[in-house]
Amino acid sequence: MLGNSTRRLSIALSCVVAIFGFACSDSAPTSSGSSAGEEELITTATVTLTPQGGGTAITLQFKDLDGAGGTAPNIDSLKVALGTTYNGTILLQNEAATPAEDITVEVKNEAEEHQIFYTTGGSFAIATVAVTDTESDYGTNAGTDLPVGIAFTLTVPNNAGNGTLRVILSHFDDDAKNGTTQSNESDIDITFQVTVM
Repeated sequence: MLGNSTRRLSIALSCVVAIFGFACSDSAPTSSGSSAGEEELITTATVTLTPQGGGTAITLQFKDLDGAGGTAPNIDSLKVALGTTYNGTILLQNEAATPAEDITVEVKNEAEEHQIFYTTGGSFAIATVAVTDTESDYGTNAGTDLPVGIAFTLTVPNNAGNGTLRVILSHFDDDAKNGTTQSNESDIDITFQVTVM
């Protein structure tokens, strides 16, 4: 009798250990796929601003090929015209990979877990940024159709001064995305210096 009880207890404990071990496994996904919770290395962010009504497009770039903690990144400054509205896009890449990876594609594929926030500062704070894309632009979304931020407009009024344009890519793993609040996890956080002309 005692032998059967001991055997049942041993089997039960083995099952608990096996289940617990499986649930706690932190094995990485295979290279054939990625999960929404993965952080990607973003070495390069390219912002393109095209004046509405015509004109020469402006391109500015953040580049940090060795990632955080190494050589300081190269960050372009931005020169914009007063009284102008620009159509904007952002391209995110990992240029440390060969060939370079287009991380923007992953942001689009996981639009419900990402949002790019733009804030203006200093005497440029009077300029406004409006995100013009939503999750449904990149696929079917499960709930409210929230902003993504790959496409946007930047409106520079005549009385704007010099300042900054900050770009933050929020990744929503633990926090719920609501379209207005940044998450506690940022994949990029870049501040461009802005001069008005």
